[in-house]
Amino acid sequence: MIVVKEDATTAEMVEISMLKPDVPKAVMQQIVARLGEELKMTPRGFPYYTERFGNRPQDQFVKARIAVAGLIDRQAGLVVLQPLARAFAGLPAAYQVRTIQVTFEQEIPNQRTIKSLANDSVVVDGSVISNPVGLQYLIALRTQDPSLITIPVAHQEKPLEKAPTPASPSRIPPLFWALIAIASACAGWLVYLAFTSRTAKKVE
Repeated sequence: MIVVKEDATTAEMVEISMLKPDVPKAVMQQIVARLGEELKMTPRGFPYYTERFGNRPQDQFVKARIAVAGLIDRQAGLVVLQPLARAFAGLPAAYQVRTIQVTFEQEIPNQRTIKSLANDSVVVDGSVISNPVGLQYLIALRTQDPSLITIPVAHQEKPLEKAPTPASPSRIPPLFWALIAIASACAGWLVYLAFTSRTAKKVE
């Protein structure tokens, strides 16, 4: 689960929370370093720390909180997903990531903002949220090769084509809906854990 928010300096604060409670420091550093490579900069901040919500060893989130630039162009109404998706691809098998939830807080879409996408490398499903206000994306990775992941920066309308009457209506591949279902399930679990974490803190 990733939360991206532009601060007063126009840098972007990125908070990463991993579902698995035992992700090692080296793996988190790999994610942060690859994100920096994609953005052609060195991320600043805390590439690895833990946040506990209980007394058991597994009762924790492994997190990173860093500052970068290049994920938001507010004037153009653009958010950039490709560097984030690539940063999480190709991790060691035990910590392989298949689904990512990305929230861009306080960002408002326009006609150019990426909406939804399905190609050979990813499935992306975007929505507008109200609490907090912003954009939220579920990204299902179809490949673990970062170099093959392609997500355009701007929404691209397909031109209308004048074609003969087809024998049967075109259909979206069933795999698209399967991946979105998996992504939604994973996102729901992350939100539940985040809520549990906040509740535990209040009890303490």
